[in-house]
Formats: sequence, C-alpha cells, structure tokens
Amino acid sequence: MDIAKIRKKFKEARAEEPQPEETLARTFEPSPQELQDVSIDSTEELSTDIEEAEEIIEILVFSLCNEEYAFKVSELQEIIRPQQITYIPRTPEYLMGVTSLRGKILPVIDLKSMLSLTGEVESGRQKIIVVKGVKGPIGVKVDRIEGVMRLPVTGLTESPSHLNESQLRYIDHVAISGNRFISILNTEEISNIM
Repeated sequence: MDIAKIRKKFKEARAEEPQPEETLARTFEPSPQELQDVSIDSTEELSTDIEEAEEIIEILVFSLCNEEYAFKVSELQEIIRPQQITYIPRTPEYLMGVTSLRGKILPVIDLKSMLSLTGEVESGRQKIIVVKGVKGPIGVKVDRIEGVMRLPVTGLTESPSHLNESQLRYIDHVAISGNRFISILNTEEISNIM
C-alpha cells in the first residue's frame, strides 16, 4: 500500500463519520502492517528513481578548433577565466605551465596540443576547466564553453574501432545528439599525463 492510498482511505473515513477528537486521532494512525507496506513501496520507488537517474549522464560541452568535446560533469571541479600561467622549462609541449588557484598550484594543459588539433583559436572566449585528477586538480584550457547537456546513457556509443590505441586513449565515448557529434574525453587518461 502506498502513502497516497492510506491518505485517501483515511480521508474517506473522516468524511463519512463525524467522530470525537479522541477517536479521530486513533483513526489517522496507520497500523504497523500499513507502515511496513509503505516502507517497502517507498523503497521500491526510490530504487526505481535511482535506476532512472543512472540512465542519464550530464556532460559539459566545449569547443576546440571548431570541434565539440566534453567532460562528464561529475569529473569537474570548476570553470575559471584564463589567468597568468607560468611556463616550466623542459616540460612536454602540451603542458602550458602552472597557475595559482586560491593559493594552490594548478598545472594547466593545452588540450589542443595534446590531441594534435590545429585551427583558429577564439581568444576572447577561452576558459580553463578544472578537472579532478588522480593526483589532484588539473586545468584544461579550451576555446569556448558550449554548455551542459543531459543525455541518456543509451545515447552514448563506443569510440570507433578503426582508430589506433594512441588515438583512442583520450576518448571515452561518443555522444550523438541531432546533427552534433561530441567526443567525451577520458578524464583519468588526461590527468595521468603529469
């Protein structure tokens, strides 16, 4: 029995018979069996809600050289404006350097360089996405933030099998939404480069 049925049952009983206050108070107390039924039903409803929530994924879509990429929102910490980045000598080409984020050192990588992308940069709209890394947060510089999308997990496809291992390393899944083709990046692989 669910809560709505119990309430309806008590409402009907109350409407039919005018009762003294003492009897009325006892009438609205559900029996132990009804309470047990409610807890079982509500648990089933909660588990159904959890299953439905697991079928939806939220991604933050951004542009790199006019191509769309994304990170899972659950793997992100925040988005900040570009700020002064201090270059570190003798580091890989994709490591732009480090910056300070509220007093903590944050390495910043150039995702375009890491993914070997070339093209025009929209300098006025660049952002740094701070992702949760294995060893700590990492800043990822992107051209433009497109927004957050909610997609069903069933709408995600595996990366194309004809790509080699080094190309597949950074791509977790591919999302297709209308005429948009969005590569969802593997945050763990990107953060392991340090």
